[in-house]
Amino acid sequence: MRLGRQQPTTHRDVSSELEEPDQADPPGTVQPPVLATLYEETGDALDQQLDQIDRLNERAQQLFGFSAVILTIIAAVAPKDASTAMKIAFALAIPLFAPAAGYAAWAWRLASWRGDPDMHKLWEQYRKEPEEHFRYQVILNRLDSIRVNEKRIAAKLKKVKRAHFWLYCGFVYIAVLVVFRLVA
Repeated sequence: MRLGRQQPTTHRDVSSELEEPDQADPPGTVQPPVLATLYEETGDALDQQLDQIDRLNERAQQLFGFSAVILTIIAAVAPKDASTAMKIAFALAIPLFAPAAGYAAWAWRLASWRGDPDMHKLWEQYRKEPEEHFRYQVILNRLDSIRVNEKRIAAKLKKVKRAHFWLYCGFVYIAVLVVFRLVA
């Protein structure tokens, strides 16, 4: 075997070929059993995506609440009669927890998400079409919704992870501050 030469594999990555086809198959060219399966699978995938959004919103809400409580506790337990250095040390905890609260709030904010197509529009546009054509249009809409939502979910997840990071930094700082206060 020569260096730099790749070994043949038993499978090939076709994800780039599947992501965005040049042109969708025209309605009526996909077999009804396949169409029914795709209809169900895309519905399930969209439901899973919306469940993931709910979980991320719950996590962001928890992180925001936790950060807000910690900030309140820091303000309440900061020693009033301590030295200036100790007061500054407690004050420095605020910039560590504030970004956690900020990123969590940013991730938690209300946003519109793509879902199933609008039923009123479907009724107006496709009620006279055959069921296969209708299912085909719903599948295309769901696939587009999943694609659009994936980018937004990735951004939301990134904000939640940043909130986690700043919360961990704040905890480490508070732990060091507590140890310092106990030793001093």
